[in-house]
Amino acid sequence: MSLKIYLAAVSDDKGNPSDQIIKIADFLKTTGVLVLSNIKSLAAGSLSTQEVAQADSYGQILLDKIDAFIIDGTQSNSEAGHIIAYALFRKKHILYILPSGRQLDYALNLLTKRKESTPFFHVRRSAPQMLLRHAKDFMRLLSIEPKEAEIPSIKFTLRITPKIDHYLSWRASRSNVKKADFLREMIEGEVKKDDYYKKEWEKER
Repeated sequence: MSLKIYLAAVSDDKGNPSDQIIKIADFLKTTGVLVLSNIKSLAAGSLSTQEVAQADSYGQILLDKIDAFIIDGTQSNSEAGHIIAYALFRKKHILYILPSGRQLDYALNLLTKRKESTPFFHVRRSAPQMLLRHAKDFMRLLSIEPKEAEIPSIKFTLRITPKIDHYLSWRASRSNVKKADFLREMIEGEVKKDDYYKKEWEKER
């Protein structure tokens, strides 16, 4: 299944994003990533930033299904702040693109100094010559380059209780996926958050 990145962009008076953000979106699409955005021209399926930030009204399934976030820091807005707070709570990576010459907001600057958030909150300047490099580095951080993708090939039998089976059926139906896919994605999410295991995995490769 394609990994999902939400691109929270800022539009001009005509509703268009900046050329730099368009370049990032185009690059992401070439890697096979599913790009979701609050601006229609950046993605086939358009979601507003507010819809994402207020995903708790949907049981927070919407945000849970997004793997990482890229935020255009051209302007400050409360919706982006909600997304950042939620993503950090879930330990999901954020690439925050800050225009050259613009200072990072005080609250966001504090996040860059907190031990709990620095591994996931990545602030980068949007210098034209460095923009795609930042995007590529972010992709490597997520290990979502096509050549690194793993295909499920090992069968595993698991005995569960009727209650657990009912829960899996309920969550899978709300997420519109099969139970096996839901369980696999949930485990993959735990793997991404386990820094100790990732170090052990790299040693064994």
